[in-house]
Amino acid sequence: MRWQDYLRQGHIVVQGQLYDLSHLLAANVEINIDGNGGFPARKITMHVEYLSHCVNVGARSKDEPLDFEALGHSRRMTDHQGQERAFCLDRYRWSKQLPAVIASLNDEVCYFGKHANWLVVRVIDDEGKEVQYSIYFRMRKGDAAGTLRMVIESAYERAAEKPSPGMPKNRKSKMRFKIIAAKTLRGDAIRHPDSA
Repeated sequence: MRWQDYLRQGHIVVQGQLYDLSHLLAANVEINIDGNGGFPARKITMHVEYLSHCVNVGARSKDEPLDFEALGHSRRMTDHQGQERAFCLDRYRWSKQLPAVIASLNDEVCYFGKHANWLVVRVIDDEGKEVQYSIYFRMRKGDAAGTLRMVIESAYERAAEKPSPGMPKNRKSKMRFKIIAAKTLRGDAIRHPDSA
């Protein structure tokens, strides 16, 4: 099944276990935009959508496709691009925190991603250990005037032994979330430092 079908039914069943997906239904979040020069401070609505990569994983490479005979056919999912992926219990478990994390992003620092998107890394204490939870997103103006649309493309716990790809080495590669939101709302261009 495709991701939108899973969202419509509100759950996925994997090996006889039902996993609720209601926390990943699109929702509106109120955020505060600071005043700046001729722009007054205001509270706006941001429509947030979640893609399937928050709960599934893809093949490691084209040469190593997913083996659903070993993984189990009930884990097979089709993402928004029509690619086969496998339900991941770890990503699913972490995804339950996403709505609360997104609602608290206003003062977070975000980093330019490699694919014209943004990355925010949250350190979350999970069972006594510190981990990095990477959240990749895109933002644009919403359909209604004075609104934003945010699409969470992927979110996962980064393995401690793996380096953090895309993490910037300089200040130009990062920006506060509320500045990204304000610039997007006004239609201001946000140029990646590498394109300067």
